[in-house]
Amino acid sequence: MLAGFGCAPDAAVDLPTSPPVNAPPHAPYFIAYSSVEHEKALGEGRVTLLFFTSGASGNALLPRIAQVVKRMDFPVAGFAADYDSFAELKRTFNVNYPNTVIILDGKGDEVIRHTGAESPFFIEAGLRRAAGGG
Repeated sequence: MLAGFGCAPDAAVDLPTSPPVNAPPHAPYFIAYSSVEHEKALGEGRVTLLFFTSGASGNALLPRIAQVVKRMDFPVAGFAADYDSFAELKRTFNVNYPNTVIILDGKGDEVIRHTGAESPFFIEAGLRRAAGGG
């Protein structure tokens, strides 16, 4: 379980805290939010997905969102940020509700945001649009 992620014990979610070490350099990944890793991803020009999760309902969406991010055929960095733990990040992106998805292009500009249950097709379309392909 990811310590300090703000999850109830029955809603535990295992997320890595850094990108896979042996993956190809441009492979997509989905990890727990870290400002250091987020800055690295932006510095690499990756499309970035931020998911502000909260409790069991947000954790139920995590596997679906992570799966979409990981199957992209271009560099994407996906991050799950606990809604209750990242006040500065919420202010930076003006996030007022949990279970908010924000997709940034390779320059760090917001392309799309949505709050609530996410369709995998919506997420994929947003990621492709941020990459310039849709």
